[in-house]
Formats: sequence, C-alpha cells, structure tokens
Amino acid sequence: MLRFLPLKVGRLYRCLKLLLVVGLFVILLMNTHSLFASFQKNELTDRRFINLNKCPACFGTSWCRKFMNGQVSFETWGRLRFLDVFNVKNVYFAQYGEPREGTRRVVLKRLGSNQELAEIDQKICKRATGRPRCDLIQAMYKTEFARINGDVRLLTPEVVEGWSDLVHCPSQRLLDRVVRRYAETKDSGSFLLKNLKDTERMQLLMTLAFNPEPLVLQLSHYLDVVEVSIARQISLRSDAFFHAMSSQHDLQDRLQDTQRAVAVLRGRIAAIDRVTVQGPLRALRTNLTRNNCVKLHNKLKLMAAVHQTQPTVQLLLSTAEFMGALELISTTKEVLQQELQGVHSFRHLGSQLCELEKLIDKMMVEDFSMYARSDLNRCLRDEPHVLEKVPPKHS
Repeated sequence: MLRFLPLKVGRLYRCLKLLLVVGLFVILLMNTHSLFASFQKNELTDRRFINLNKCPACFGTSWCRKFMNGQVSFETWGRLRFLDVFNVKNVYFAQYGEPREGTRRVVLKRLGSNQELAEIDQKICKRATGRPRCDLIQAMYKTEFARINGDVRLLTPEVVEGWSDLVHCPSQRLLDRVVRRYAETKDSGSFLLKNLKDTERMQLLMTLAFNPEPLVLQLSHYLDVVEVSIARQISLRSDAFFHAMSSQHDLQDRLQDTQRAVAVLRGRIAAIDRVTVQGPLRALRTNLTRNNCVKLHNKLKLMAAVHQTQPTVQLLLSTAEFMGALELISTTKEVLQQELQGVHSFRHLGSQLCELEKLIDKMMVEDFSMYARSDLNRCLRDEPHVLEKVPPKHS
C-alpha cells in the first residue's frame, strides 16, 4: 500500500498542474481578444496599446511623441502582457529619459480599469449609433460633440451643463480655467475653442462628458498655486510670527499676575459686600417684612370686624336699634368698597347688607303703621300720652 502512495501523489500533482495551466489559458482568453495577443509584449510604441488608434476619443496626446521615440520604456515585468490579468489597476513601472543622460523611475497608470474604459467606449457608441460596439473614430463625428466642435466658439455653462459631475452646475470661470489648463496657456481671460486643433477640441469635449478625471488632475495645479501663495504670505510675516512666539512667555507671566490681582480684588469686594451691603439690605428686608405683617394684621382685624357685621345687625334689630344697624351697614359698605375691595370671601356680603337694609325699612314701616293705628284707636277721654312702647296684644 505504501508503494502505491507515491504514484497517487504524483498523479494528483500532474492533474493540479494541468488544471492550473488550463485555468490560466481560460483567464487569458477571457481578458484578451486572442490567445496570441496574450503572449505579446507591452510596448509604449504600440499605438493600439496606448489607445492612440481611438483618438480623438482618447485622453490626450502630449506625451505620445515621447512614447513613440522610446524615451519611456517599461521595466521587465511591465512588458509581459499575460501578467495584465493580475494588473487590475493598470499600473506600470517604467524608466524615463535617455540612457546616456540618466534615467529615472516613473509610474504610469491608465485613467481607469479595462472594464471602465470599455464602458466609456460603449457610451460613446450608444450615443452615436445606439449600439454598444462601433468604430469610435467614425462614431465621434456622429455625436452632438461634432456639432458643438464646429458651432461653439466659447465653452459656456449652457453648452456643457449636466454632462458629468464636474460640470453638474458649472460657472464660466470654472470652464475658462478648464480650457486654459487643457491648452496649457496663461491663466487670464477666456480661451476660445477655435485656438485649439480639431482633434484637441473633440478630446476636450469627450473627456469633459465621459471621464473628467484628467481635467481634474490638471486643475490640481491650482492647489499648488494656493500652497505657494500661503507659503509666501507666511514668509512675509515670519518676523512677526517669531516675535509673537518669543513674547508668548511674557504674555503668560502678565496673565498670571493679572489673574492673581483679580482674585485678590474679588476677595476684597466679597468682604465689602458682607460688611456694608448684606447687613443693611437684611435690615431693609426685615423692616419691610414687619410693615407687611402689620398691614396684614390690621387687614385681618378689619375682616374679622366685617365678618361680625351680620350678627351685630341682628342683635341691634332685636332691640329695635334701627339707626345703629343702618350706620353699621353703611360703614361696612364703605369698608368693602375701599379697604376690602376684591376680597373673594366677601363677594356676597354687599348684596346681603342691601337685603338687610330692605328688611329694616320694612320693619320700620310696620312699626310706624302699628304705632299710628294704636294712637288712632285710643279713647279720646283718656289723657293724651305718647306711646313709647308697643302695647300688648289682646287675644
């Protein structure tokens, strides 16, 4: 059994190698147009590799002459095209410069993956022909960009608004800067499109509509301008800056002295407040409280007296003291209207006193009538006298 084990391991190893080779071929076929193209070399002098055959649907031509002259060449691993399967980000390492003058290492990167670039080509074809595949060079001149290329002299917001995120809501100043940076001219005034070549105008419009990343990279120049301006302003004010740094310690010492002086002053003010302010204020508050208590006590005594008005009136009426009862009712009414006005517990006392006045009036009328009848019914032979008391009633 141990004799057959090495045979099985060797057969499994060969099967794995075969599967690996077959899988590699399948991946190469899926990512390239042909198997033969997978074993070709990546060369910057190849027009198809640098997509120069798609112009003006390319992203620029300023470095094409350096590529074609061999001033930029890939390093060893970058030349192997079948390794592009693993190079998803399309990043290549290369040497730039003449060998006799010395070269330097640079990094080249496409502005997108192969899938993203293919999607851009499909968008151009769909806009021109309605189909996902076409001849890009011929399709370019069937889009609205060809009409704009011939009719528009100046790139304005009305023309390019909404083409991409960069020009979602553009201003004329932004578009002027984009065109100037693309044309690599001085940063002043508006740059007319007629000053560019026909292919350059088409490249600018296509880049602005489908992939504005190259234009954004060119606009990053203004970040450097801002940094340089900030550095210049700092250098102009460096003396004042270092002077402020050197005087910071003196300022801190003065602040500490000021803090201590303020603390002492606050303590003195607190002592003065306790001695000369809080005592007199407490005396004033106590006196005011006493006066209020006296007023409240007097008011309560007055309310107690008013509260006894009705029983007192009843007592006076029982002894026929009508004048005293009327005086007491009149005095109570004045007190209710002046000193006890608005007291909720006495809100019905006024009407009750009015009813008592009416009752007294009725009682006085009845007594007067009774005295008058008694006087008229007495005997004429009797000696005259004034009745002072009510005669007893006879049954």
